[in-house]
Amino acid sequence: MNEHDADLALVQRALSGDEGAATVIYSLRPMLVHHLTSRGAPHGSISEDAVADFLGDCFGARQRSSRASTDRLLELYKGNGPLIAWLKTSCWNKFLDGARGITPSPLPDNGEYEGDPDADQTAVSAEPEVIKRIIAALEYAFSEIDPMTLIFLRLVYLEGVSQVDVATVFGCDESTVSRRLDQGLITLRKKAETFQKQKAGPFEVEWTDLLAVCQSPPGFIYEN
Repeated sequence: MNEHDADLALVQRALSGDEGAATVIYSLRPMLVHHLTSRGAPHGSISEDAVADFLGDCFGARQRSSRASTDRLLELYKGNGPLIAWLKTSCWNKFLDGARGITPSPLPDNGEYEGDPDADQTAVSAEPEVIKRIIAALEYAFSEIDPMTLIFLRLVYLEGVSQVDVATVFGCDESTVSRRLDQGLITLRKKAETFQKQKAGPFEVEWTDLLAVCQSPPGFIYEN
């Protein structure tokens, strides 16, 4: 069984009209907005609208161009990698195309945002030492997040629980959940950066390194 079969099943349910599955995907909107801004997209309505448009296009909100093979971008996801990695890459790809005024081209399923036709569709090569340092930084960052925020992050982004359901279970409003998620992602990034600055020897992280980590997530991310 493919380790990403659960992601593929979620996408297929969402495309078939399962509102719960679609809600799980739409609940990733704050993380996608953060992903755009963390890569240099403007904060505020520009990135928020770009993500809203992207998620709409995932479900066929706009008629496809002559270059696209489907009205619904989600149909391009084939389960060859983590869904969240595919969504981030595809959203960024679409944002760049929109910023250039270019009609978006079909988005890759392997997380390669440059659209290399010769790219390996199942695995991404990366330097082992770089991967080791990225994982060490992430482990430190996860250990520095307060327990409640960590629970929210895991429920929403790993287990696919909607923010509405999380808010109901924990007796708070949805805005509180959303705020904790945003703060948690910011903390993860800052703590990981701090960890790396404390280590001897600078190193450069490439996009393929991050994709390699996404394809084989370290076990501590899923630990209770």
